[in-house]
Amino acid sequence: MILSQKDLAKQHYLIGLNCLAIAKKRRFQDKALIQMACQYFLTAIQYDTTAPDPYVKLGYVLGVFKGYRRAILYLKKALELAPQHGEAKQLYAYIHKKVKDSPARTERSHPFPPPSSKERVQA
Repeated sequence: MILSQKDLAKQHYLIGLNCLAIAKKRRFQDKALIQMACQYFLTAIQYDTTAPDPYVKLGYVLGVFKGYRRAILYLKKALELAPQHGEAKQLYAYIHKKVKDSPARTERSHPFPPPSSKERVQA
């Protein structure tokens, strides 16, 4: 059986969700597992750039690690794809407030890459 790009994207997204769930249970102490979850989300995006959920989860993880400005990029993309996406709207509002209320500073390094220029949304 040959899987479609969307099917492959869904599989990678679901594996990423499982990794993220385990990482949450471990209180985000397992950096390799977090990186693995993010890699699965990024691969899901490569297979299907129109699905908002992987962008939302990447935004969530970035927010957890205070990568607020990068998180905003992923969440904007999710909202561009699905303007009524509840989780994306909530996370975007929360993180946008964090960015607005915090002084400009260098963000901490993260266990995954920033969005590629193809994935970025113009502010």
